Amino acid sequence: MIAVQGAWFTVQNGVACGQHWTDFITFRFDAALGRYVFDNERSQSWSLNASADPRAAALVPDGPARVRRGDRGRKMVFDEWRPSR
Repeated sequence: MIAVQGAWFTVQNGVACGQHWTDFITFRFDAALGRYVFDNERSQSWSLNASADPRAAALVPDGPARVRRGDRGRKMVFDEWRPSR
């Protein structure tokens, strides 16, 4: 899915089949460069909840969300950006 708002756009990736994760990658338009630059990437993964409580959530986070922010001093333009590994 792609979401656009003003000078920003975000690409959302996700899987919910065996593995459960989401990844949101946001770029913003930099007027000084006249190009889109990497702003941030947020990812999260979940596992099935082993709780027997019928009110329990089906999935529980594997840990805290991971956040990677762009370096304001060294802007990464959209066409040179590569996903983190």
